[in-house]
Amino acid sequence: MDNIDLILKQIFATEASVFIIIGLLLLAVAEVGHRFGLRLHRTQDEPRTKQVEAVQSATLALMGLLLAFTFSMAVQRYDQRNRLVVDEANAIGTAYQRVAFLPDAMQADTKNLFRHYVALRLQRKQAANTAEGLAAHEVALAKIQQQLWDQAVVVERANPNSMLTSYTSALGAMFDGDSARLAATRNHVPGAVWLLLIFLTSTGCWLTSYRAGTLGRRSKLPLVSLPLLLTIVITLVSDLDRPNHGLVGLDETSLHDLQNTLGTATGDK
Repeated sequence: MDNIDLILKQIFATEASVFIIIGLLLLAVAEVGHRFGLRLHRTQDEPRTKQVEAVQSATLALMGLLLAFTFSMAVQRYDQRNRLVVDEANAIGTAYQRVAFLPDAMQADTKNLFRHYVALRLQRKQAANTAEGLAAHEVALAKIQQQLWDQAVVVERANPNSMLTSYTSALGAMFDGDSARLAATRNHVPGAVWLLLIFLTSTGCWLTSYRAGTLGRRSKLPLVSLPLLLTIVITLVSDLDRPNHGLVGLDETSLHDLQNTLGTATGDK
């Protein structure tokens, strides 16, 4: 299963490649189906033509169900990622407020770490353009997390109290939010579902054009319109499933608002 996901990820690296490859594939199978249908039209085999119509209807119904199912999966994952961004921003904001529980001498440096952390977090989309950049970005975030945690541990060991415990708990929630966000980012529509979707849409285009061919017609609806419409839908699903690429991105307004708040609070612009 992992191999399937990896192969599909390499083939469909961008939404442009998804649109081009899927579009050409569906247009090609539609054209081939139409030519096979013309052969049946010449034989005037009416019973066989009716069988094709029945199979076409069943295939299109199954294709529609799978498209709806896949779209629903992608939208649910997209909504979850957006919710996690808000939760993460709230957790960071809460931890930042509780920096006031630390000794006065440490607060300025700790707040700078928080501002740096949020700024770095907002650079994730740019870092995600390459696997190496994304890995380096996650390492940089983890380094700041470790610095914040080490500071908190040193202070709490020297002077344990309930307020410091509240700060470390807020830090823990902040780190958990980052882990949940990272896990949601890696949670995509399974490769097997993509393969089945491509197979069914190809079969649907083939049968629709084949049916049109059996009637001796060359219509733009089965040959062009249906393949392009399905291509657009599949590209949109792919875009929702990979929010760091393409046109549909995550709503990071809450993180930007948090960054503005932290900048205002410390006098940074």
